[in-house]
Amino acid sequence: MKRFKIIVVLIILCSFFLYQIGAGAKSLEHKELMELQGVLRKNALEGGFYQLEGFRLTGDFDFSEYEGKYIIVGGVEDDSPSIYMVRGFKVFHLEVVEKEDAKAILNERLHIAIENSYTDQLAYILIDSVYMDEAFTDIEKYEILGELIGRENAELIFFNGKILDFESTYLPYIKNDRLLVPYETIKENTGADIEFTEEDSVILINKEGVEIKLYLNDNKALVNGESILTDTSAEITEGKVMVPLRFIMETLGADVHWITKGRLAIISYIK
Repeated sequence: MKRFKIIVVLIILCSFFLYQIGAGAKSLEHKELMELQGVLRKNALEGGFYQLEGFRLTGDFDFSEYEGKYIIVGGVEDDSPSIYMVRGFKVFHLEVVEKEDAKAILNERLHIAIENSYTDQLAYILIDSVYMDEAFTDIEKYEILGELIGRENAELIFFNGKILDFESTYLPYIKNDRLLVPYETIKENTGADIEFTEEDSVILINKEGVEIKLYLNDNKALVNGESILTDTSAEITEGKVMVPLRFIMETLGADVHWITKGRLAIISYIK
């Protein structure tokens, strides 16, 4: 009898869930058609989904094919049950915009958003715009973004226009007014050869004729054999080797800019 009751409960729950899905699908027919546009990005939360202008995209498209591209989609808000606490958007139509055309569209949207104080859209437009630029050719965009964000404790790093992602346990942080990042970040974004020798407490970085040698907890560094004093040293935090971002990137030939308001690090690096 007990087993029968459990089965009945499960049937009821399944029926309710299927009803919700069906009701959600029917409700889509009566929703107002909308248009979203911007650079499609993947959100790694809970297995991952693709996000555009704050919406989680759903539909019959393979969105992985369009990651990093500027797209225009048409559809409706999707209220179907989901494990994600992000608004859904059911896509019926998708169009890819060529890079140069996307830049022109973004510049026009940016002017309209600034003139009309569309602050809810402005951050998305700015992030997409600098991503398409790939470098801080227009630092004013980052300064506006910094004003919008105004964050106090977290740092954002833009590398050739792309926001770098970090594991939640190994986030960048400030020490002695310098930003430290996991040393793998350098390798992943520059292609440099990096080796950490634990017994010698040495981090060795090689990239196109430039050799950088850093020592844990020591402000002394060697660049192609020449001794240099850095503002802050490499160190191990929570088991992760953290290195000074600005010193390494500028030594490798990158342009680095720091925006205090919003705590943005902007890096332009041509490999």
